[in-house]
Amino acid sequence: CDVTRAVSVSVNGVAVTLDHATGSWQHSVSGLHPGINRLVIEEWDAQQHVIAQSHLDIYHESGAGNTLSGTVAIDTTLAAEDGPWYVTGPLNVLPGVTLTIEPGTSLFFTPIGGITVQPEGVLRCEGTRYHRIRLGRSPGSTENWQGIRIAAPSGQDSDAQNQISFTDFDAGDAQGECIALRRSRLLLDEVTWANSSDTVLELYRPKLEV
Repeated sequence: CDVTRAVSVSVNGVAVTLDHATGSWQHSVSGLHPGINRLVIEEWDAQQHVIAQSHLDIYHESGAGNTLSGTVAIDTTLAAEDGPWYVTGPLNVLPGVTLTIEPGTSLFFTPIGGITVQPEGVLRCEGTRYHRIRLGRSPGSTENWQGIRIAAPSGQDSDAQNQISFTDFDAGDAQGECIALRRSRLLLDEVTWANSSDTVLELYRPKLEV
C-alpha cells in the first residue's frame, strides 16, 4: 500500500487494518461462496477516491455443489450457496424461460458444456461489484468450454432482455467465440475474459449495449 497517498484500504468494500508506518495490512475474509471468489482490493485517498485497485481470486471448496445440463424448460435460478454448479453438457434455455445466475455464483463447464439461449429466452447473469459471477472451466482443467450463444434464426429478431454483468469468463471460446450474439439483445457491463485465444464477441445484427 502506498501510504504517501492512501489513507485506507478495503477488501470487497470492507475496511482492513492498515499499518500506516509500513503500508502493510491484514484482514480476515469471511462469507466466501462455494467456488471462486474474487476479492477486490482498493486503496482510498483522503477524498475517498480509489487510487489503486487489484484483485485476488480464492477458491473455496465446499465439498458440495450441483450438476446440470440439458433443457431449461422453466424459470430457473442458480444460487451461489448451492454451488459450485458443474455444467456437464449443453444447457439450452427455451423461449419464454429465464435462467438467472445470482451474484457470487460459480459455474464450471466441461469441454462440451455451454449455454444456448433460444429466441425470447432470457439469460440474467448479474453479479455485483463485490460478488462477481465466474463462468469457467473447473480449477485444474486445461480444456476450454463452449461459451454462450444467444441467437435468433434468419428472418426473426429477439428483443428479450439478456444481461451479463460483473462476470468473469475463463476459457470459454471452444465454439470459436466466448459469446455469439445474433439477431438478439444483450447488455454487457463490467465483464472480463481470461485464457481465451479466439474471438471474444461474434456479432451479427445484434442489439448490444456495453
